[in-house]
Parts: sequence; C-alpha cells; structure tokens
Amino acid sequence: MPKKEKRKPESKSAVIEAKFKYIFLPLALLLVVWHLVPIYRWTPSLWGTHSLYFFPRWVGGVLILIAVGFFIPQVNDFLLKLFDALLGFLRKTAGRIGKCQLFLLCGILSLPVFWLLRTKLFLLGDGYLKISDVVSGRLTHTEPLDGIIHHQFYLLLNLIRPGIDPSFSYIIISLLGGGIFVFLILKLSDLLADTVFAKTLVFSSLFSLASIELFFGYVESYTILLVGLALFVLLSFFYLKDKLNIIFVFLVLCFSIGVHVSAIVLIPAFLYLIYWKWKKRERAYFDLFSAISLLGCLTITFAAIWKVFLMEGPSNKFGQFVPLYSAIGNKFTLFSLAHIGEMINQLLLVSPVGILLFLFFLFYMVRSKSFRDPFLNFLLISASAGLFLIFVYNAHLGIADWDLRSLPGIFVSLLGMLLFVRWGSRWN
Repeated sequence: MPKKEKRKPESKSAVIEAKFKYIFLPLALLLVVWHLVPIYRWTPSLWGTHSLYFFPRWVGGVLILIAVGFFIPQVNDFLLKLFDALLGFLRKTAGRIGKCQLFLLCGILSLPVFWLLRTKLFLLGDGYLKISDVVSGRLTHTEPLDGIIHHQFYLLLNLIRPGIDPSFSYIIISLLGGGIFVFLILKLSDLLADTVFAKTLVFSSLFSLASIELFFGYVESYTILLVGLALFVLLSFFYLKDKLNIIFVFLVLCFSIGVHVSAIVLIPAFLYLIYWKWKKRERAYFDLFSAISLLGCLTITFAAIWKVFLMEGPSNKFGQFVPLYSAIGNKFTLFSLAHIGEMINQLLLVSPVGILLFLFFLFYMVRSKSFRDPFLNFLLISASAGLFLIFVYNAHLGIADWDLRSLPGIFVSLLGMLLFVRWGSRWN
C-alpha cells in the first residue's frame, strides 16, 4: 500500500488566522446585526448595545448597513480602495506641513464638530449637581482637582462676561479636551503602527470609544480624566523608548488621580515602568526621580488604603465594593448573574470591538513574544487593573454610571487593536 503523505503542521500564525476568520468574524458580525433589535425595541437587560435606540430608525439602519458591508468581500474591497485614496491625500498633506502640525490641525478642526453636536441634556451624569458646584466651589473627595479646574475657569469666564451660564465652564473644557484628545490619539497612532492603514485602525479604535461622548459638551467629571489617561499612555511610551524622564509620567499620573481617584488603579502599571527600566539596566542603577516617583506612589497607596479600610465615619464613602456573599435583601453579589451582566454591558457599550479583540488575542499574547514587549505589558496591566476596578466597585446606578466605569476602555481597545495589527500583518 502506498504510504500516506504526512500533513505538514500549520504555522501558529495560520492557526490564529483561521480562528479569527471562523470564530471572531462571525461573532463580530452577530454583534453588529444585533444592534438592529434595540432600534425597534428597548432592551434593558442588554443596555450595552442599545445606543441606536435614541436615534431615528433610518440613521441606525444606515450605520448597520455600512458596518455589515465591511464583511462582504466586494464591498470591503471598494471601501478599502476609497480609503487608500483618502489616506494618500492625507499622506501628501502631512508631507507638506509636517505630522505634528497636521495632528494639531485635526484637533482644532474637531472643535466645531464637538460644538455643533454637543449634548443639550445636563441630566446625563450628575450634570445639574456639577453646575451647582461650579458656582459654589464645593469640592468632592473623589475628584478635587477636577472641581478646582472647573470652578476657577468659571470665575475667569464670569470675569470676562459677568452672569455667564455656569454650564459653559464644563462645556468649553469638554470641547477643548476633545481637541486635545484627538491630537494625542493621532500622535499615539502614528507612533504605535507602521503602515498608514494600521495607524488609521489604531486611531479609529480610540476615536470610536463610547467615552468620546464626554467631549460633546458633557457636564461631568470624567472629561479631563480621559485626556489625562491618553497623555499617560503617550508619555509612558516615550519613557519606554528612553525619550522621557519618569518624573513626567509620574506627574501626569498624579494629575489624573487628582482629577478622579479611580486613576489610582494605574499605579501598578506605573510601577511596572520603573521595574522594567531597573531590570533593563541590569539592576545596577536607580535614579533620584525613580526613587521620588516610587515614594510618591507608596504614599498615595497608603492614603487610599487608610481611606478605604481604616478611616471611620460618614466621610468614608469610597469603600463601596460589590459584596462577595449575598445578604438579606441584597442578592447583587460579585459573581451574581446580574453583576456579571452589568459588566458585560459596560464593556459592550464602551468598546465592543476592542473587548472582542482583547479577549481573542490575550491568550496568544501570553504565549508569544508579544508578552516580552514592555509597552504591551504596560497596556495589559493598565487594562487588567481597570477591569478589576469596575468589577469590584459598586457604582449602584448601573447604566447611569457608565462614564465612571469607562476608565479601562482606552487600554482595552488600544491593546486589542495593536495585537490585531501585529498578528494581522502576517496574514493574507
């Protein structure tokens, strides 16, 4: 009998490509098509996918039709050719005026877009409460620096135009924050990807976050925080490339924590930066600024522990964690279906594609050389810490606190897209 030829084992890249094609893409298509349901019917148990419910039906239908088109090869080819032509124009423009100038121009041009589409509903979030606080100057223990910035800006506006609507303090800072955010993620996309198409994918993953709503005149405390997070990622990248001193990263981290205390979960990622540089230098050198930063992180951590676990009295309000075990009248526990459902909805709302890419490639990242990339490790620690926070923290209001729990979105989405870009570059 003739011997059977041995089948050559498929490469790891080919295996991942096949799984991406036959597992990830159908799931992504199902998620896109599912958005048709909330257009016609309110789905409270799946509020993470009901964004289109608030738009005219034709708007939702057109957006879903465009998204589905990307899954059809012929339509996909046409859109990519159109896309390449646009990118070619932008590449020529960048060559004439410089990349940073182009990014700055894009940030400025985004301001009128944020203004024209700004929200008129201050009831979103704690809008009316924030407008009251910006006049009185009342500060909260969870976001003191945010309150100071908005109150001082209101006083400046009131000095220029007495009697100005106090909501403009939040609206203008929200719009300006949007312009800065666009500039920062354009810069990040340019640094983190090699090809123009890959850069655009990275930018799109960040610009399409649900958190972008914070820049449409949103009256809340998380606008400046999101800008701080983007700057924290950018400066951390520069530090890992030996282009920046650690003290600047530490100052941005402190600023972000001052703006909102939830940013304290990024301390482990910051400590990883110090550890990586110390290990890179073969444990033979530890500079003054690293020591100052490390001491500062330990001080902040101790203060947080004291606030949560040791401080007594009504002012200790940060210790709101989802209980591990059920109690009388409260079955909303850490591993209850209701809480897990809230977690899933939050992730689907903030970055549905990002969380799918993150989960799909996470396993392969750990098993491959990608795990040795310090910047990907930094993003993984940041994303994990953020996900842990929104998993254990009891926001009480569920969907109404989506903005508070959107912190990990930028890290999850960026890491997921970077892993896709790196693996996808090896595929047909």
